Amino acid sequence: MRVGSFALCLAAGHAHAEGQRFDASGFVGLGVFGDDIELGNSWAPEQVPNTAPVVGARLGWLAVPRLLGPVDKAHLAFGLEGELSLATSFTGGSSFEGDTGRMSYFAPVFGWRAHGMLKLAGLPMVTPHLIVGAGGETVASSSPFMSKETDLVLYWGPGVSLAISDRWRVRIDVRHGVMAARDDGMTSTLEAQLGLAATFGDKPAPHPHVEVIVRDTPPDPEPVPEPPIAPPDPDGDKLTGTADRCPDAAEDFDKFEDEDGCPDADNDGDGFEDVRDTCPVMPETKNGVDDVDGCPDTIPDTITKALAGGSQLVFEANRARVTPAAQKVLRPLYQMLLAHPDVMIRITGRPDRAGNEDLAKRRADAVKWWLVDQGIIEGRIAISLGEPGKPVVELSLRTQ
Repeated sequence: MRVGSFALCLAAGHAHAEGQRFDASGFVGLGVFGDDIELGNSWAPEQVPNTAPVVGARLGWLAVPRLLGPVDKAHLAFGLEGELSLATSFTGGSSFEGDTGRMSYFAPVFGWRAHGMLKLAGLPMVTPHLIVGAGGETVASSSPFMSKETDLVLYWGPGVSLAISDRWRVRIDVRHGVMAARDDGMTSTLEAQLGLAATFGDKPAPHPHVEVIVRDTPPDPEPVPEPPIAPPDPDGDKLTGTADRCPDAAEDFDKFEDEDGCPDADNDGDGFEDVRDTCPVMPETKNGVDDVDGCPDTIPDTITKALAGGSQLVFEANRARVTPAAQKVLRPLYQMLLAHPDVMIRITGRPDRAGNEDLAKRRADAVKWWLVDQGIIEGRIAISLGEPGKPVVELSLRTQ
């Protein structure tokens, strides 16, 4: 008998987008407009928007993730943000029509702004920032003493973000703005914001993949005679008797000496097991460059030239100071170490004459600490003392 069957397979495809990061946030706060603000063109002094609660939202783009400084430490980053806000303001005056003064009217102020943001990124938990921007403030009120209008606002202010997870953070901002005043001058506005922000755009969510497989169930098999008794095979690798030199350890059938019945954990004998060896049948060349992939390689010309150039370093007589001229000589070496983060080097100080070993060591130390000050990890640099001769500082690769 044949029957139909089907299988439903679900898979999640993971993709990593290396695009720029975006963030979105909402906020609440308090806006202070000032008594002499010109917004609304009111001739009555109290008929202007008063201090009021503010709600809003913003969308940001991290345009330059690393503007200045090393990416793995504290560094400056630059971003752009657009912002919309609503201040639920009322004008001054009385709330009752029977009072002798002018009434208070609802005068909401809509804000639309754009600004640049300079952030100090790379700190644990806390990210300070500074913004500078411009936009407009639009008032719309039923007050007969005001008109609906929009005025320009220029503003700046500091702020800080506090991380509460990999994606979410609390953000605090303080703004100082400048707007037109009724006396044809300028007046200040203040705004304080407390918001919740989320980062997105760097790691998109997996997209589920659904596959439906429809197949027929095969018919019941015909009875077959029992197979003959096979020789014992304890490890189940189908090699038996004298052909299996390792009867209790199964052959791994990795196309390397598969006929002896023994597993070959490290085919090329370079110390890297095949499961983590990129080149399992070619031994690693341990020369200080990419020594962890298990593959043979040669030292790139860029590394050779950087080491040779750094060995041409000249010091002042009887001094161990890295002068500006010496820094220019070491700059290609520094750039090479940035481009090859796995490369480790040895700095050998050579006395220019017998008995001058202390100066030779201090010169080697001076080169090391200059590189560390530029951001190179100290553990990548080793110091040693060589025989008298030249060069006074010799640079070479090391494998550990």
